[in-house]
Amino acid sequence: MTTFGIPNSVLYNTFLMAGTQALGILTAPGPRRATKEDLSINPGDAANVWPYIAGTVLMTPHLITYFDFSSKKVKNDVGIDEILLSAGLSALGAGLATEAALPDVAGVSPPGKFAKVSQAATLGGLIGGFTAGLSAIRTESYRYYCGFAYGVCHGPIDAIEEVQAGDRAVFINGTNNAGGTLLIDDPQAWGGDHKEGGMYALCDVVRGDYWPTQAPNSYLVAQLGASVPAYSGKALFVIRGPSGYRESGYFSATAGDAPFLRPLKLRVKRLPDNLGVPAYKAINTHDANPAECCYEWLTSASFGAKKIAATKIDRASFQAGALTHFTEGLGFSDEINSETDVETALDMFCAHSNCIIFGGFRSPGSIKYKAIRRDYSIATLPVFTRGYASTVTTAATYNVIRTEGYTPGAWAETANDFRFEYTDRDNKFQRTTRHAQDLANRMIQGRTVPLSVGLRGVSTGATAALVGTREMRAGSYPRPPLTLVVNRDGYALEPGSVLKYVDNVDSLSKILRVAEVTQTGAANGEIKLVCTEDVY
Repeated sequence: MTTFGIPNSVLYNTFLMAGTQALGILTAPGPRRATKEDLSINPGDAANVWPYIAGTVLMTPHLITYFDFSSKKVKNDVGIDEILLSAGLSALGAGLATEAALPDVAGVSPPGKFAKVSQAATLGGLIGGFTAGLSAIRTESYRYYCGFAYGVCHGPIDAIEEVQAGDRAVFINGTNNAGGTLLIDDPQAWGGDHKEGGMYALCDVVRGDYWPTQAPNSYLVAQLGASVPAYSGKALFVIRGPSGYRESGYFSATAGDAPFLRPLKLRVKRLPDNLGVPAYKAINTHDANPAECCYEWLTSASFGAKKIAATKIDRASFQAGALTHFTEGLGFSDEINSETDVETALDMFCAHSNCIIFGGFRSPGSIKYKAIRRDYSIATLPVFTRGYASTVTTAATYNVIRTEGYTPGAWAETANDFRFEYTDRDNKFQRTTRHAQDLANRMIQGRTVPLSVGLRGVSTGATAALVGTREMRAGSYPRPPLTLVVNRDGYALEPGSVLKYVDNVDSLSKILRVAEVTQTGAANGEIKLVCTEDVY
């Protein structure tokens, strides 16, 4: 007997085979549900070094702990009608393909040629499509959720502008969200539930104020207990798990054995604001003011000098420096992520902004700040003269008692082909090189002398041009130190002061910048000035 021209025995065996395959699919074990212990995560120690950030940087936060873990089974959304449709299309395709593939046989019409083989192929396609559909409805994966607490840096911060997981930005364009929340809404980031998942989470941006302004985070307390610290003075990034917000904490989906936690990076904006001149704290929108950075390292209770008394600092001089940097557009953006002493940090800020910090010579105990700039008129500079000149009739004019250790500089010690390396924030924080040449120096030396300079704290091409021009000017002209021992006419001078030096003995005249001022202890009250020729 036959059905649709196919022997019943063939149909029976075919459906028996299909049933066996379907039963195997439906009873096969699914993927194993992973547990919290399967996560390959190594939390850091919250007591380790917390980074210091000024300006806007892309940084890697350290994971303090994780909790509130759960998972949810996800099945393919395939209905019976879709299975039947899939099976029918498979059968039709198999039949048509078979008809097209058969060669013409003399004396056999196309319908006759097709009838026998195509019927079998159609049945095979039908069964194959049906079992494939059952396989689809049986296939499943797991969606994984978890809460995470990350340490960011010393606070307070202004914003987390971007969140990256792996190489993908899952949150962008954040502004002034410190102390609030942000929502990561990218559930299809890595293909969705049946591939590698995505990310969806409500996140707390803990600003990093001092206690009691900053209390313990409410979600962390709910999950970990009342002993959770406030992390006074520290900024945190807290990803809420499903207990803190519906569906929050989704970070991975997999049909495998263990979910994968992608490394996190944060674009953090932090603009110190302690000098009482908030209009100057942001330079070029994203950079910090170097004068604010220096003041913070001197007065912070958490890092640096650990809270020098405000009475010891000439605040007005720091405010004047902040105005100078703001006006010229010289901002600072960088991260210090290792143990750093105050002197090293201040040297870094000063090298970037070309400033000096010193103890007031005429007001002992007062710390002052001065930006080294062309902010003087040569005609009004104090004049210090060494040696006899026929045009000078007043002996008191010879106010330089002696010089010490002066050796004329050599052009061979200078460079003329400069390469300045910096981190370009506008180019995804990639290391970038800017090239500059001093052609006059090259003509004098008759050769090319290269010099590579790393510009730490520089984050834009405009700032690189500003700092690079200054560094090229300083490095392409010989400027040896010159020590002058002067009389009491030098009493008013401080580090950073500028004077005109006239030497009638060696027949030279220079504009000098004072680097150090000390008293020799001599009975005549002489003063020692360590100077260099001014770069401006």
